[in-house]
Amino acid sequence: MWEVACFTVFLAVVVFYLFGTLGKTHDSGNHSLDAFIRKKPPELRSDGDSVSKASRRSFGDTQHYMADRGRHILILYGTEYGFSEEVATVLCRRIQQFADVNKSAWNPRLLSVEHFNHFDLDQEQMCFIVISTSGDGVPPSAARGFMEALVAREQPFSRLAFSVLALGDSNYPHFCRTGKLLANRLLALEAHHVVKPAEVDGEDWDVINQWMHAVLHWLGSPSAAQAVDLQHEYLDWAKINQSESDGYSDALGIYPMNNPDVVQHILDMLLLSGGECVPVPSQRFEGDENGVSSREALLWYYDIKQLTMATLSAMKNVTSMENAANRDQIINSKDMELVDVLEEWDINCSSSFSLDIISTLRPLQPRYYSISSSPLLDKNLLTITAAVVRYTTHGKPREGVASTYLQDRLVIGGQCPVFVSSNPDFRLPVQNNIPIILIDLAKTRGNAYLYFGCRHPEKDFLYRKELETWESKGIVKLRVAFSRHQQHKVYVQHLLQEDSYLVWNLIAEESAVVYVCGDAWNMAPDVNTTLLNIIRCHMQCGIQAAEDFLAEMEAAGRYKKDVWLV
Repeated sequence: MWEVACFTVFLAVVVFYLFGTLGKTHDSGNHSLDAFIRKKPPELRSDGDSVSKASRRSFGDTQHYMADRGRHILILYGTEYGFSEEVATVLCRRIQQFADVNKSAWNPRLLSVEHFNHFDLDQEQMCFIVISTSGDGVPPSAARGFMEALVAREQPFSRLAFSVLALGDSNYPHFCRTGKLLANRLLALEAHHVVKPAEVDGEDWDVINQWMHAVLHWLGSPSAAQAVDLQHEYLDWAKINQSESDGYSDALGIYPMNNPDVVQHILDMLLLSGGECVPVPSQRFEGDENGVSSREALLWYYDIKQLTMATLSAMKNVTSMENAANRDQIINSKDMELVDVLEEWDINCSSSFSLDIISTLRPLQPRYYSISSSPLLDKNLLTITAAVVRYTTHGKPREGVASTYLQDRLVIGGQCPVFVSSNPDFRLPVQNNIPIILIDLAKTRGNAYLYFGCRHPEKDFLYRKELETWESKGIVKLRVAFSRHQQHKVYVQHLLQEDSYLVWNLIAEESAVVYVCGDAWNMAPDVNTTLLNIIRCHMQCGIQAAEDFLAEMEAAGRYKKDVWLV
């Protein structure tokens, strides 16, 4: 159980350069990083397999590569934060290894569903799909077009065999909804299952590995060879244009740097100099496909806070720790970081095995922060508002990777790698006369009712001056809930309940759109419950009718959420 030791709010300004992607310009001895900004997250790859090589080729080279003889398997992924791609990459590598060992003709290809215009499922016979559910039951941004195309399709698939691995988070409603909808739609279009679909809660590799084992088992069966013909040709490819982001309600993805002091401590305990060459888990910057130094790998590419079972298993084999019970206790602890395990265990291994340990770490994922500025003010400037995370576990001070990187290590005028992540579902109404109800913090226009929750008016009332100015000008009607300012706690749901008649009138009579931003653990469910109570009260109906009413609002785009687990 971690305790918050310091909760500091700051405003980080990042200049948005409107030119193409820039790469690294430093050598391995210089640990500064030149900034680049991408309209979309960079294409990631897995080192050491043929698929990663294909992903780095030109479209012409890729076309030639795809035309190799073999039984083609299309592996698709739809991802928001990178985990679906990570899983799909592992599947692709395992199928290739399976084919090599068994001298079979399977030829896996890895592709994002974002590029659905550049493959043709009518020409496919075998497809495995790894897809996540983003936020409150919606597809990842990159998968919207693919899902819409499947919904609009009427012609059945004549010979497509498939299986879906659905990723989700059971803390959210509509668990694994995207994967379920996708599988059902493919079945409706007469595609057929060859491996039972699986649903993964969080990053449960036990379930993932069971599904992959089932896939490989099926590929080794006679029915698999009969289902997929040997292929001699493939599709033509075209360049993919990147759409521009308008900036409204989008997020800024930031690739953070791990704490250099912690990285140095890890290198010392692993008996590494920091100059050893290490393959990267995902190609992120120009020129890194041939590997980077072990120091740079731990700084920029690998997650040193959340350990995988593969990492713990590798370290377990080289520890001289005599107390097996304590060792197993460390393995089962959810809060242990790499530096903790290295300190607790007496690791005794060669530098080559130390590099193997590094290679088992998870890729360091980008962190996402809602953009808190308007492109109408300055199209070349993005701002974010973030909380610096500092806490304590196991008696040790801890820190958030990205927030402390921005606060402590990124100097004023410095640069960092970022990209813009679009959130197309969280948009203001096209019609200016539709009222909006904003719960927590959001950008406003027109007739807006803002319910904003914070702890204290003098400590964390963000944008107080601006909001109060807008209120004085009649731009927004402001209601602020302070949870620590008075003796009893007041939250936004309490103010919504107080304004029950107003909220109902806006929703039922004026077709208002409700926007909810904030914590998915407590705030969002409490607001949802309050809205249900308001609906039940004024409709004089039961809970099921109220839930149906709210579901209809959500389906119509009138109940939008931008919530996160903290």
